[in-house]
Amino acid sequence: MKSYHDDALSNQNGKLGYNHIFKADRIVKIGNVTRIHLVDGSYVTGNKKFVNIITK
Repeated sequence: MKSYHDDALSNQNGKLGYNHIFKADRIVKIGNVTRIHLVDGSYVTGNKKFVNIITK
């Protein structure tokens, strides 16, 4: 999965590997689209096909 600098997912920041666990800072809702803002300041998609929620 790719990570991006902005919530429009236009400037690619890097890649997250398969089964990579990351910490989310907040959930951002833009119209009908959901983005996840990570602790490092980048954004990823909120699509359920790509992201699973794990709580501890």
